[in-house]
Amino acid sequence: MLEKPLLNNKKYCFIERSILINVKSKKVLLVGASLTSGNRGVNALTRGAIYGLLDHENSPIIKILSYTTKSKQTHYIDYKGRKIEIEEVPVSTKFATLLTPISFIHKKVNLNKFINKFSVFEAINSIIDWADLILDISEGDSFSDIYGWKRFVMHSNIKLLAVNKGKNLVLLPQTMGPFKKEMFKRTTKYICNNSKMNYARDLISYNILKEDIGVNQDKIKYCADLAFYMKPLETKEAILIKEKVGNDLLVGINVSGLLYNGGYSQNNMFNFITDYKDLMNSITKMFLEKYDNVQVVFIPHVIVEDFPVEDDLQVCLNMYSNFNKDFPGRVHVLKQHLREDEIKGMLKQCNFFIGGRMHSCIGAISSGVPTVPIAYSRKFIGIWEQFGLESFVADPRKKKKEELLETIKNAFENREGSIEKITSTNTRFKNELASMFSSIEELGKDIV
Repeated sequence: MLEKPLLNNKKYCFIERSILINVKSKKVLLVGASLTSGNRGVNALTRGAIYGLLDHENSPIIKILSYTTKSKQTHYIDYKGRKIEIEEVPVSTKFATLLTPISFIHKKVNLNKFINKFSVFEAINSIIDWADLILDISEGDSFSDIYGWKRFVMHSNIKLLAVNKGKNLVLLPQTMGPFKKEMFKRTTKYICNNSKMNYARDLISYNILKEDIGVNQDKIKYCADLAFYMKPLETKEAILIKEKVGNDLLVGINVSGLLYNGGYSQNNMFNFITDYKDLMNSITKMFLEKYDNVQVVFIPHVIVEDFPVEDDLQVCLNMYSNFNKDFPGRVHVLKQHLREDEIKGMLKQCNFFIGGRMHSCIGAISSGVPTVPIAYSRKFIGIWEQFGLESFVADPRKKKKEELLETIKNAFENREGSIEKITSTNTRFKNELASMFSSIEELGKDIV
C-alpha cells in the first residue's frame, strides 16, 4: 500500500516503503533486456545495467521492454537496504515490426494520433515516448545476423523507432555483428549514427562498426560487458556443494544445451570440426581420471524446459547421471532454477571453470576464477584477449579434440599464473563500466 505524502510539495512524492524520490527522476527504458529470461546471461546483463544505473543516477525510474515475458512483471531489486520496483513490459515483435516503417514517416509528420488509435501500436509508442533515455542491450549479441534475419529485425525495431522519434538512444556494451547482408549493414549504420553512443564490448566489434559499417568514430566507444558489474549472491546449495568437495579442487563445467544439440538447426549450426558431445564427455573424463584431487560440478546457465534445444539443465543432469555411476561422490550438479547472481555465487566457489555459455564464463572469470570458454563465435576471444588469456580460448571451429583437451589441460595446470591478470583486468573493467555509467548520467541532464 502506498504511503500518504507527508509534504505538500509538487516536487516530491512517496512510493512503497516510503522511499522519497524526485518526481523528475530520469525515466530509463532498458530494451533487449529481461529479468525473466531462461537465458541467465540476458538477465545478468540486465541486472548489471540496473545496478550501474542505481549507483550513478539520482533515483532513476527504470522499466524493461522485454521480448521474453508474455505479461507485465514487477521486480523488486535489493539495493542498499531498499526495494527498488522495476516493471518488465512485454513487446510484440510483430507489431513493433509493423510500426517501424510508420516511424520513418513520423520523422516528417507527427503520427501519434493515428498510431494511438491502435492499442497494439499505442502500447509500444507510449512507452518509448515515456522514456527520457533508452538503453539497448540486444540480449548481448543479437545485433547481428549470426542467428538469422528474424533475430536481427526483432532487435532493430525498437532502435529504429527510438531514433526516428528523436529519443536519446544508447547502445550499451554488446557484440556488434557480424553482418553479412548489405541491407543489415545499412540499417546498422543508420541506427548507430543516429544514436547518442554505441558501446562495443570487444575490439572486434569496435572495428566492425568503424571500418566495415562506417559508423562515425565519435559515436563508438569500447567498454566491458555489463555482467562484470553484477555481484554474486551465495546460496545454500552452493555452500553445500563446496562443503562436500572439502579440500579437493572444484572444476565447474557448463554444458550448453544449444551446442550439445547442434544449434537451432540441430545440424552443426556453428560449423564445429570437433563433436561437441564427445568433447564435453572427454573433458569431464580427463579431469576425473587424471586428477585424483578434482571434483566436478555441472552448472546450467540457460534453463528453458519448454525449448529443449536450448536447455542446459537437462543436458547437465544427464552428464551428472552418466559420470556419477563411475565416479560416485566426485560429481555434482546445480539442480535448482537459480537466478543469474545466485549462479554466479556457485561459479565463485570453483577453482577452475570451462563453459559453453558466454555469461557462465564471464560470471566465473569476473569472480576471479581461471576460465576456459568453448568458443562457438568470435565474441569469446575478443574479451579473453583483454585479459591476455587468449591461449585459454578453446575453439572447436578451428581445433580438433586432442588440441582442445591440451588447451584446457595447460590452462588448468597454469591457472595460478593467470590470477594476477584476471584480478587486474576485472578492476579495469569495473572502472570502465563506472566511467560509462557516469557518462550516461551526464547525458540528458537537461531533460530532467
